[in-house]
Amino acid sequence: AVKDNEVLESMETEWDVTNPDPQYHYDVIVKAMKATAAKLPGTVEAIGGSATGAVSADSEATWCDCFPNVPPDVYKQKVVPIFNNIAKKEFNGVPIKVINDGEVTALAAVQKIHAGNVMGISMGSSE
Repeated sequence: AVKDNEVLESMETEWDVTNPDPQYHYDVIVKAMKATAAKLPGTVEAIGGSATGAVSADSEATWCDCFPNVPPDVYKQKVVPIFNNIAKKEFNGVPIKVINDGEVTALAAVQKIHAGNVMGISMGSSE
């Protein structure tokens, strides 16, 4: 969580990326994001994040290594829109920008709104 360029909270969350259930992934991601968002002094105004694999310009999880065992038909329906669904359903539709992994966590959100309460999430594997 970043407010006015100051890091208020940064954490790692382990989860079982081999789980084939997209709801499991959604729930783990949301739990971590809400725990981090709670460190902000106000509401989340934008979300910037990164993920391994291919992420579209519209923050869709085209193919992310975070979800390798989700069946293809379910992946397309549930995982491709996962990041946008989280922003819409869990954070009141705030702007979200997810790009390929790297040291980019909140950069896109900060650039989008220039200041304020910004939360970043970086999702990937170390294997």
